[in-house]
Amino acid sequence: LSVVGRHIYVRHQISIALLEFPALRVAGGDILIISNEILGGLSTPQLTLVNGSLRVSGNPGLERMDYALLESVGGDFEIAHNHLLPVVASPNLVAVGAALSVRFNPNVSLIELPLLDRVLGFLSVENSVALQALELPTLSFVGRYLWVTVNGALESISISDLAEVGHSLRIG
Repeated sequence: LSVVGRHIYVRHQISIALLEFPALRVAGGDILIISNEILGGLSTPQLTLVNGSLRVSGNPGLERMDYALLESVGGDFEIAHNHLLPVVASPNLVAVGAALSVRFNPNVSLIELPLLDRVLGFLSVENSVALQALELPTLSFVGRYLWVTVNGALESISISDLAEVGHSLRIG
């Protein structure tokens, strides 16, 4: 399976521990991975494009995700309420067409988005209490607001290429 024309929904599963799409390159719509009780791993090593939204939320056992080749999300990109997740990494992500939100992931200590250039909606990093540093070295544009709030261990923020935030900037 390399292309899905519309959506992928995996929701409210109680027995799936590992979800793998080893050849998936493109999702024409949304990918929603929501409220899966024992899901520990999510692997999409060839995924480059999601035309809709990508939401990974409410998976209490999730410990790893693989979005190594992901370059673009056309809608929202949300990683939220995944209590065991230590890292949010998408090293090839360049653009998000709506909001980028990393929130309520208490064990996330690293957010790795080294090529992220633009977020057309808002960018929010909230309630990731283990996060010590936020580095978005190539981010140049946020269309709405940029919020970095309630991240108790956060010691440094580096967004050196940021040229424009369309609405508001909130730190703390």
